Amino acid sequence: MVKAVVQRYLDEGVVCPPIMCKGIFTTYAVDKIDHNPSATTAMSFFQGTGISLFQHPSDDSHGEDRAPLLLGDKPKSKKISPLPESYTNVRPAYLKAKPEPPLLEKPIIFADHSYMYQNITAEFE
Repeated sequence: MVKAVVQRYLDEGVVCPPIMCKGIFTTYAVDKIDHNPSATTAMSFFQGTGISLFQHPSDDSHGEDRAPLLLGDKPKSKKISPLPESYTNVRPAYLKAKPEPPLLEKPIIFADHSYMYQNITAEFE
């Protein structure tokens, strides 16, 4: 299965799950995963990246199904082609200038907190 997915990447030039459709609006979210327990009994830590892809079909476009993966004979070697450096070595992003928050004309005071409880209740529902 892995060989077939890697071959799909080599053919299409993009890494994505085989089930995703072509020609449909797609967004993604990327987040750093950093589990470093500070407890004295912690034995290990984990660092990685979580990537989620979301496809947004509409009435006009449901996308185009991609061809099924072609599974060949069992490979003689377990070695797979490496991803290009652009997928594995990502340059850090940073701000050139410190952002300045907007100034407030007057302090914001919320005397009535009922709106908060209404929103929390609606969220749980």
